Amino acid sequence: MEPAADAGMPVAPLPPFPEAPQVVSSGGPVVAAPHVVPVFFSGDELQPKLEELLGTLATSTYWSAVTAEYGVGALTVGASIVSTDMPPATDDALQAWLAAQPGAGPSTLFAVYYPSTASLTIHGKKSCEQFDGYHHDAKTTAGGAFPFAVIMRCESGPSALDAVTKSTSHELVEAATDPFYYTKPAFASADRDHAAWTLATVGEVGDMCELESQDGVRLGGFLVQRSWSNTAAAAGHDPCLPALAEPYFAAAPIMVEDVPVDDGLGSTTKGIKVPVGESRTVDIALHSDGKTAAWRVDAKDSSAIFGGDKELELTLDRKTGVSGDVLHLTIKALRAGAYGGSVLVLQSTLGTTSHVSFGFVAN
Repeated sequence: MEPAADAGMPVAPLPPFPEAPQVVSSGGPVVAAPHVVPVFFSGDELQPKLEELLGTLATSTYWSAVTAEYGVGALTVGASIVSTDMPPATDDALQAWLAAQPGAGPSTLFAVYYPSTASLTIHGKKSCEQFDGYHHDAKTTAGGAFPFAVIMRCESGPSALDAVTKSTSHELVEAATDPFYYTKPAFASADRDHAAWTLATVGEVGDMCELESQDGVRLGGFLVQRSWSNTAAAAGHDPCLPALAEPYFAAAPIMVEDVPVDDGLGSTTKGIKVPVGESRTVDIALHSDGKTAAWRVDAKDSSAIFGGDKELELTLDRKTGVSGDVLHLTIKALRAGAYGGSVLVLQSTLGTTSHVSFGFVAN
């Protein structure tokens, strides 16, 4: 028999937790039947391990868990191309080189592994200084488009393999869910109301999880990237899959104003308007999908985190809480931010695990 409720002590409902972001499609295609063709340059000592990784991705539940909800099907892996050519030094040169390879087409996803002795530049950015991998698309000699991923060799020693396998999974997942980012973007950004997430992370499904403290998990003996799930996020669970074993916990700003984002498109997002030199206070809702101890919440200015000038002064009325608690964050705008405002970062930490969320402060 269940105990009777105490009629004299009504249970107050938990405050609403803000809707989680959704990575939305801009209408471009995904790769419904991705066929990965690995590309190596002669003498690559990691080739056997990386071919094993690709086989593991194709046969494990990982791939479907992180891509199926976006319309991407099973992954297949073709025979490796092993070239004696010098690796192309620019993205333009690489596109032309790949277009001459056999099998280029809209479902062929080249995974190009650069050796540690080679570098590459794209859009004026140099590998291993500003990026360790990316995905792009190119044209076949007949004019059709095909996607490809580039994985650089930026680390040495014991961590070298982990760095390459994590980058591989990240870029392949994004190349399948958003293969033509520059020309016909698909799942390339967070929904309009959560533009702060796009500004902070870029907004593709791998990027949305890259600022988590544990953004990678082991798949067999390989480190792979956790990736964003709209389904899990909407249900209030850990949005980054594969999920961690412990309950998911997070803090999120309750932002309900429509404020402008200076992106050249006349866009608006949910946020809070704080003119430069003024202060306002916003509620911070705490949520978990299971029982946890109290966790710590820190509010940070993203501009300062990424090496820019400090734009926001952020003060919480308290720094710990549990699911259902509401904290109060006072925001003072110190200077105008890019895009007509600034991105604030909320970091929730319990033990060695932390989760992040973002909000937009318009000027």
